[in-house]
Amino acid sequence: MNNIWKYVLGFFIALLLFAVFIHVILPLVFILAIIGGIYYLYKKHQKGRYTPEGRKKVN
Repeated sequence: MNNIWKYVLGFFIALLLFAVFIHVILPLVFILAIIGGIYYLYKKHQKGRYTPEGRKKVN
């Protein structure tokens, strides 16, 4: 009977770790992906404002 409680406890610990992963790590990954995408688009936009010689485009 004592052996079953070890598995039950292990299951609940795994459930807790899974919940922490879902509620903490996944949103962090999504937020970082969104910030990275915005940064990439911003850099791309900044690069398009200048000519290859480094002068600012007029039009």
